[in-house]
Amino acid sequence: MWQLSQRIITFDNETFLNFFVMKFLKKIGLIILVIIVLLIIVGFFLPGQYKIKEAIEIDRSQEIVYFHAMNFKEREKWDPWIEKDPDTKSRINMTQSGVGTTWQWEGEKIGAGKITVQKIVVNEQIVSKLQFFMSDTTEARVEWNFKPRKENKTLVTWEVSGELQGIAEKWAGIFMKGSLTNSLDKGLQNFKKYLESIPEAYSEQES
Repeated sequence: MWQLSQRIITFDNETFLNFFVMKFLKKIGLIILVIIVLLIIVGFFLPGQYKIKEAIEIDRSQEIVYFHAMNFKEREKWDPWIEKDPDTKSRINMTQSGVGTTWQWEGEKIGAGKITVQKIVVNEQIVSKLQFFMSDTTEARVEWNFKPRKENKTLVTWEVSGELQGIAEKWAGIFMKGSLTNSLDKGLQNFKKYLESIPEAYSEQES
């Protein structure tokens, strides 16, 4: 009789444990489902575009700064992404007018991409198309602006903008903003340091 009672108690304990585990797993599954649904709903209302802009003042004339920004052959000396992946292979095709100039790269860490100059206003603006060659090619717009300041200095702005397709890209855009902002700021700091290290007379002779 005692052995039979033990078996019943053991059976009841196992049944209760299984019931508790199944109930717990159902709650976890329901929570995950609710989170997924919320992410999808919120994703519909996230911005479908992004625009990030950083600026810096450089102690060189507008003409000199513009010239060096347009010279893709110098890009590896200050570009923030090349700095992270110095073994990146680059291919540059310069045109006489500037429009149509391309810089294509492929690196182990930064991946593959291409910049194509689409529009220029000499000494004032450079507008380019930026492409990243991943599983799907993504594009962005890159704009440089150069404004003269007192004492022969120049205010340089570097802006990247684009569209975010689908919910996944919209969520990724939130986390991308901080990283891209840091990269633009780092690039401008590098560009400023590079230009101001070049003797002004030599820079004027090149431009």
